[in-house]
Amino acid sequence: MGTGVRDGGDVTEGEDQQRRWRARPWAARLLGWAMVLLPVVGGFALALLATRLLPVPDGLFRTIAWWVVVVGASVLGALATERLTRRAAPLRTLLGASLAFPGKPPSRVRVAARRASTSQLLERLEEARVDARATGDAESLTRVLILITALQAHDPRTRGHAERVRMLCDMLTEEMDLPEHDRDRIRWAALLHDLGKIDVAAETLRRAGPLEDEEWASVRQHPERGMAMSAPLHDWLGPHADGIIQHHERYDGTGYPTGLEGEEISQAARIIAVVDAFEVMTGPRLYQPRRTVQEARQELVANAGTQFDPHVVRSFVNLSVRRLVGVTGMASAVGALAGVQPPPPSAASTVVAGTAVVAAGALGVMGPPAQPLPLPAPSPTVEVVEAAPSSEPAAPDDDPQPAAPPAAPATSPPAAPPT
Repeated sequence: MGTGVRDGGDVTEGEDQQRRWRARPWAARLLGWAMVLLPVVGGFALALLATRLLPVPDGLFRTIAWWVVVVGASVLGALATERLTRRAAPLRTLLGASLAFPGKPPSRVRVAARRASTSQLLERLEEARVDARATGDAESLTRVLILITALQAHDPRTRGHAERVRMLCDMLTEEMDLPEHDRDRIRWAALLHDLGKIDVAAETLRRAGPLEDEEWASVRQHPERGMAMSAPLHDWLGPHADGIIQHHERYDGTGYPTGLEGEEISQAARIIAVVDAFEVMTGPRLYQPRRTVQEARQELVANAGTQFDPHVVRSFVNLSVRRLVGVTGMASAVGALAGVQPPPPSAASTVVAGTAVVAAGALGVMGPPAQPLPLPAPSPTVEVVEAAPSSEPAAPDDDPQPAAPPAAPATSPPAAPPT
């Protein structure tokens, strides 16, 4: 039986499998569809309730006001339901992740359900970094995972970016035929590479235009901040932990934060740099138009040897376009061709809910109750007077009245005698 090494001890293959999250892609997809459809159902249900509670309108103006209230109730219901379902977003991210752990993995449901402020998490992670005994313990790993999910709420514009980078890294490391031991650790580095952005002002991350010098300096510090936040995993990640702090280094030595070049940059960082750039080019961004998969691949080839490791770029280009589109999403590919940026989930749910109510009204499923038809005026009552009963007794049925005698036949006068 194969063995692995962790913290200086032998680990059997069976034990290694027990310290791993297996991806649950179908569960993640179902939860994602539920997050989209439930706001629509909530909006439609509240609109239907409004139709039952509102009085029957009469006249054009009141009918228009009736529809305004019903559609407004639909939008309100969709927004309220969307805010509730948004709490399931961390669980959806964790269900789609396949991660190995240095110890027993925590429960995904418990990680997604835990709530804590970012400042509290950062303080506790700093305590764990100082306390060597806390390195790699379950509680510290749980805090790191909560920070990963919190980053999505901190910067919704790049929601899902870290997860797509992780998935693309999985494909690339498989294409490069790296050992599973290294792939497990590069997967963590890819998931954590932008963790330091949680300490950058949200307004800075969401700005569409160019950044001020002070804002740009804050953004450039996110690799170092992310490295400090992920300290509980460093011993287990080994040299692949440098992928977090070095993923913005350039192959020609002009990157940041330290200006490393060539093979001085860790293998994990050179892999993440290529994948990160590809996802940024093909994903939805406010500050630049989305590029197609082919255009992004050509851009990587054009910058091989300067910004990117040419060997890593060559392996990435060997990946099929179909697989790359599958990760970036069919919606992203269609949006890239059309040049259209998709609306945020809350806006989409609201529009769909309102449209569903209007469509239901057009089809006659929902609408103001019809005015009751006036009943015809009752016709005047005719008084029926019964005849008074006769004082003479009626002849019994078995005693019929005698029939009148037949009339005698008429006789003609006697003929006159002949003369």
